[in-house]
Amino acid sequence: MFKNHFYIIILLFVVCIIVLPKSSYEQSADNTINVNGTNYVISHSIEGGKIQNISIDTQSKEMKIAIQSTSNGNITIDLPRILIDAKENGSDTHYIVLVNNHGVNFKELSTADYRELTVSFLNGTNTIEIKGTQVVPEFGPIVSLVLLASIITTIIISQKNRLAQF
Repeated sequence: MFKNHFYIIILLFVVCIIVLPKSSYEQSADNTINVNGTNYVISHSIEGGKIQNISIDTQSKEMKIAIQSTSNGNITIDLPRILIDAKENGSDTHYIVLVNNHGVNFKELSTADYRELTVSFLNGTNTIEIKGTQVVPEFGPIVSLVLLASIITTIIISQKNRLAQF
């Protein structure tokens, strides 16, 4: 009887590992970025170059944009707040924007769902980094592991209760 429950626990563990989102960050041709299995649309326009790649670094809470510049130009990008945001005490604060590792000024428009940044760059620019204070999902894998632990604990306790009745 305990053997069957052991197999159930192993099966649940394997399913959770398969279901847990993988930490992949990639931009597709339709301006969609995949972060931990969730797609986010990144609307943007660029003059003076083209975007090579957009990625999110959840550890440093920043978006990295690789570009190939052909002249001086600018990029306007809509940042979904559910993906990356900059807040302090619940209120909007400034992002830190780096162009080729140098801090720059930028223009910003805010809505409830997005923050639109316009950043100028010089010919020869190849990276733009936007540093925020939070990147989603901040707790994705941890929540899944807690759920797995809860399921296993529930199974074990229910088995102990069944054995105690006999």
